[in-house]
Amino acid sequence: MVFDSTLDQIHGTALKILQEIGIALYHPRIHEILADCGIRISDGRAFFTPSQIEAWLEKAPSQFTLEARNPEHSVRIGGDHSICCAGYGCAAMIDRDGTRREGALDDLIQFVKLVHQSPHLHLNGGILIQPLDVPIETSYLTMPYTTLLYSDKPPILPPGSEKELTGLMELLSIVYGGKETFTASYKTTTFISTISPLKIDPMALDSMIVSARYRQPILLSPSPAAGTTGPINPAGNLALATAETLAGVAIIQMLAPGLPVVAGMNCMGADLRTGSISIGSPAVSLQLRYAVALLKRYGIPSRGGGALTDAKVVSPQSGYESMLTLMTALQHNVNLVSHCAGILDSFAGMSVDKFMMDLELLEMAKFSLGDVEIRSDADFSFDAIQQAKDTGQFLTTMETLSRCRTHSWNPRIGVRGALTANDYNRTLFKNIDDTLSAMLVQYQQPALAPQTITALEDYLHQNGLDRQTLARIKASEYPPD
Repeated sequence: MVFDSTLDQIHGTALKILQEIGIALYHPRIHEILADCGIRISDGRAFFTPSQIEAWLEKAPSQFTLEARNPEHSVRIGGDHSICCAGYGCAAMIDRDGTRREGALDDLIQFVKLVHQSPHLHLNGGILIQPLDVPIETSYLTMPYTTLLYSDKPPILPPGSEKELTGLMELLSIVYGGKETFTASYKTTTFISTISPLKIDPMALDSMIVSARYRQPILLSPSPAAGTTGPINPAGNLALATAETLAGVAIIQMLAPGLPVVAGMNCMGADLRTGSISIGSPAVSLQLRYAVALLKRYGIPSRGGGALTDAKVVSPQSGYESMLTLMTALQHNVNLVSHCAGILDSFAGMSVDKFMMDLELLEMAKFSLGDVEIRSDADFSFDAIQQAKDTGQFLTTMETLSRCRTHSWNPRIGVRGALTANDYNRTLFKNIDDTLSAMLVQYQQPALAPQTITALEDYLHQNGLDRQTLARIKASEYPPD
């Protein structure tokens, strides 16, 4: 009851914010669309009444299917289950020794292949890493093409101006056999962030317009940090995020009634000694619990969590912070768990070592949250228990020998057994390298018709992507020469 009462108060405050303070929208065409729907616009701010929010909120679906090019990779988003995707949005790579360098095209290709190989990651692409060794003005084309070439999981698109995102939607239309086929079902999604407090910028609003035009779902992510871009009190921070979420969902429904929205309410902490955000803080997990509960009330699929950390390198800190935020998300059935692999340093960089360790965290978390199966009396091992009363152990029983490969969990990366500290570190990183190599050796590029690849490359070249970069993307192999 106390929890429900808190949710009521957060919701009520969010409605008060939208009615009395409003939200700034930097897009004249959006002002016109909202005004035509009866929303009051004053000095560039939109003001919503509670009844208006309620009416538009009802139009957003609670579940939807994202169809992959390979039907085996299609995913249902919503309900009481989680899907996961990798880290997102970084331009820097953090190497094993803590060295930082600019992200490169080879890093992007490797991450796309690893995401494709992992059964724990369900969407691919977006900004897995910003490749800064290709022209910045065409990198928004480079990233989706790389994803389409090396993976047939549902692609994430980066946000962009109306022209840029339209170009990406046209790119996907080529892959799916034309605009009519592409828009007939949900096949991609775009991350869109509000700017806290209470602003939505032109790029985000352009992305909403284009996504609505092509009937593709949107990932909407307010991310206020308590004490910097949001109130220091968790209740106030949650109310602010809720207000931004409700406004964003309402706007999207005005653009395309019934279009799916996955809402983030990605409330963060902050280190007020430095003013920087904190994503490994327990404040993130605390606020996520309430955010997910609110979104379930609204009937909107939720996004949040992941293997988040403020640690600068792979370390004990990166492990315990990541497991806290990841387990919170999975325990509370966040529908789309983002940043599940690779993130370090408060979203400042991606790490291959962290990516591989996070995949093991995901596997551990899912195993621990699974069910104890009882299919018959044999699962109670009565005969083995009776036998062990005399032998004193179960290791050599036929039941253990016949099920040891299927009924226990063993790490691929984590180290067990007696080792010195130096041997431990060497073994741990060797396990990372061996697991990484195995995944890339086993990778098989999904089929894409040669004429489709030619059509994609012609379109990309016409829109400014040089043939040399296209050739570099296609030439990637593992192991490298």
